[in-house]
Amino acid sequence: MFNEDSICVDVWCRAVVTGIFPYSEVPDLHNLREEVGKKLEKMEEESVSAK
Repeated sequence: MFNEDSICVDVWCRAVVTGIFPYSEVPDLHNLREEVGKKLEKMEEESVSAK
C-alpha cells in the first residue's frame, strides 16, 4: 500500500529524523513502518557514503 514516495512515509521519516517521534511510534499500519524503516536506512547509507 505504501512506498518510499508516499506522503505518509515522507512525513513519518521527517518526524523520526528530527526527533519528534521515535521509530517505535511509527504506526504499524499495513506496510507503513516497514517502508519508513527502509527509507531511513537508505537515508543513513546515503549520508555515510557522502562523507
